[in-house]
Amino acid sequence: MTKTGLHALLCTLLVMLCALPAMTETALFPGKIEFRGVINVSGRDIVRRAGISRSGKEFSVDMERLNRVLGSDVMIDSYEIVAGNGNLVVTVRERYPLFMLLVVDKELSVPVLVDDNMNVMVSGSFFETDMPIIIVRRHDFDRGLENTELASLLGSLKQLKSDRSVLCGELQQIEIAGHNTLRVMLRSRRTVFTMWNSMAGFRRLDRTAALLDQAGRYPDSVDLRDESVLVK
Repeated sequence: MTKTGLHALLCTLLVMLCALPAMTETALFPGKIEFRGVINVSGRDIVRRAGISRSGKEFSVDMERLNRVLGSDVMIDSYEIVAGNGNLVVTVRERYPLFMLLVVDKELSVPVLVDDNMNVMVSGSFFETDMPIIIVRRHDFDRGLENTELASLLGSLKQLKSDRSVLCGELQQIEIAGHNTLRVMLRSRRTVFTMWNSMAGFRRLDRTAALLDQAGRYPDSVDLRDESVLVK
């Protein structure tokens, strides 16, 4: 090996040795770890996946692993990590809103996570979001926002969230049934509500659910599409 080649090899080894501590750097924080800006992302889940653990009275954090976890999360658009005064603050900017769809086909139903423009984030896995699971037929899903019923539903859900409606957090499952009709289930109620796919339909659902809660009675089904409510 020539002197030039030996010198290059030594330089390469020196760079690798110098870089090694940074890649495996573990930091200790005697204060607290705080996550800001989280909506659908779970701070507890990030802690678990990043292997953050308590060491005595301090938190032990592998900074490289934490960056990998944050950078690979499909729900996170960008993030910032700030350390100071013994604390670690992670501020995230989520991709939002996100919708969990169950795309139903004759042979297979597939969960799909999409953004508000119907761009697929990931498929084949369920994610917990603050939006209800939307059941949609494959041919409607493939048309995306060109499908007026799907576009109308997503628009209503965004409006409910923007208005900070209590109903938005109560919605558990919504099925697009066709003919401008939705079948809706609320959390902790057994009733299936059949309603028009519109903001007016959601407002009527909100009032009806409040009445049922007051009465403490939940029938199997309620049809809200007519002027008179059909209860079964």
